[in-house]
Amino acid sequence: MIYKISKSKLVSLLICLMVVLILAGCIPSASNPFSSDDGDGSEIVWDTYVTDDFGIKYPSEWEIVEESSNFVWIRPSEESDFLFEIEGVIDKGDKDNFLEVISNFIEYWVNSDEFRIINWQGYGPENYKIEMDENSYDVYEFEVEIINWENEENFDKFLLTSMHNEGKVIHLNYLGLEYEYNNNLDIAKEMVKSFEFLN
Repeated sequence: MIYKISKSKLVSLLICLMVVLILAGCIPSASNPFSSDDGDGSEIVWDTYVTDDFGIKYPSEWEIVEESSNFVWIRPSEESDFLFEIEGVIDKGDKDNFLEVISNFIEYWVNSDEFRIINWQGYGPENYKIEMDENSYDVYEFEVEIINWENEENFDKFLLTSMHNEGKVIHLNYLGLEYEYNNNLDIAKEMVKSFEFLN
């Protein structure tokens, strides 16, 4: 026997179903703009580190190890071998001077027996330029591996992001033993994306 459902009853059923889904959490609600998922289902709450020259966000549970007028070191915990380093805002003049610095980085790593550029694309800085929707700075990114180091306690990998804006330069460097480096890479990249020149 076939039952016919009137249009009004069908609308009522759909409304009830929607209410049930909302109550069950199947329809996502607005999220906290200052938190994000770190990939394992847990949320990250962010703090902001601000100087006269720049601002950057970092996980609130991380600790500031050391800071001065031109650098700051931040790490997940005292036991961690992972370190996020911000090397000051340096006045390097025009863009040509900045690109010369980037070229020197590439030449050093290419000719070294201790380092290897993992994201190798070529010798020119233009091969390492990346776009970040969050700002309009000139941004260059290098992922480098330490391949031969006498002291095994030193870092295995690091990723250097250099930014240039109106004559100002910042180097953001995150580094660590391979396991911790890989585990914190997404968080570090989120930190880089949040960076902002203030002057």
